[in-house]
Amino acid sequence: MPIDLRPRKCYNHYKGDDSMKENISEILLPFEAVEKTEQESSLRLYGQLICAKKEKVQIAFADGEVTVNAGDSCYIRPMCAYSVRGAEAVALRLDLHTLEIPAPYINKVYSILGEKSSAAEKFILYTGDVSARLTEMAERLCGITEVYSYGAFLQAQQLVLALTEEQNVPENPGFIGRISAYIDTHTAYQLEAVVLARMCGMSYPNFAKRFSERYGRSCKEHMTHVRVSKARRLLKNTALDISDIAAECGFFDSSHFIRTYKKKLGITPNRDRK
Repeated sequence: MPIDLRPRKCYNHYKGDDSMKENISEILLPFEAVEKTEQESSLRLYGQLICAKKEKVQIAFADGEVTVNAGDSCYIRPMCAYSVRGAEAVALRLDLHTLEIPAPYINKVYSILGEKSSAAEKFILYTGDVSARLTEMAERLCGITEVYSYGAFLQAQQLVLALTEEQNVPENPGFIGRISAYIDTHTAYQLEAVVLARMCGMSYPNFAKRFSERYGRSCKEHMTHVRVSKARRLLKNTALDISDIAAECGFFDSSHFIRTYKKKLGITPNRDRK
């Protein structure tokens, strides 16, 4: 049974502009790179790097527009609604939470590349040698077919680190950024949303509401998203038994892992491995 890895729609959590409710997209991959630019208007749960190669690219937000000149690049943060128009370019979508960013860098990465509360901070522009380097790295990722391979993860991680070089880190990252970093580095543990809320010093209803507004999914759904992605990489690149992968990724047991995996991706772990 083939897996549909195209961006899918989710309709349950976004509470913003009504015109966007029916057009919210995420990716079911750690990254997705394509050499095309035209994109319809939608709210994206992932970050995206647009590298303009020979002609300018226009990125239109609800409250304004930014022009990316030929040779320049633009990173658009998650949870932004926009459309893209332009000619030859590289578009690289990044799900930061499933790229397994090394722990020493994860808070810096999320502080710089994660969602921002200010509308003026939706994107980062890169020019000159930095943009040329980012474009070269993005083009290499376009040629990768095995997204879950160790080499692919390393290249994607290197690009993420390049995006954060020479960028200022906010002194006080938001609580959601801190807690999502904690989730991503503790997938082997039995995490509970109620406990995570207490760690933030918040009531569970308030925590759940704010988490859902930020990520377009509940905290429990977000943890499942991160765990399944890590499990898929282990399935593709190791000889670990299903039970070992289940334990490594924080599932209760093999049965829980198999049920969750099939519900999320439409295929059992063993069939996906084959």
